Amino acid sequence: MIESMLVQDVSPPWGWTDAERADAALYLSGSITDPAPSAVYGRRPGAVTAWWAGDRAAQIGVRWVRRHCQVAEVARYNRMQGFDLVREEQRASARPYMMAGGPSGWTWPRGSGRSGRGAP
Repeated sequence: MIESMLVQDVSPPWGWTDAERADAALYLSGSITDPAPSAVYGRRPGAVTAWWAGDRAAQIGVRWVRRHCQVAEVARYNRMQGFDLVREEQRASARPYMMAGGPSGWTWPRGSGRSGRGAP
């Protein structure tokens, strides 16, 4: 499995309201993955890491896992992982999709044969 993702407890200063930034969250950014499914989990590494982050958030009592992306296809993929589109943010050179998910409702994607919150 090849994966690199930064998990922080601080969101960027743009894209989120003051009230949203005041609510505790884990923030995923800088995701670099091999898109092939993992031999261990049978899922793409980015999905496994996102589910791990949801499980970690639940363990430490954090309500949200947030992320952003700049490509519509990635936003659709993130939605399949359980993230909701909060808003599209207009930046000078990009239009990022601001996304958030709550770990308490996360499940493995449909048809996976697995259920339950978080990574295995």
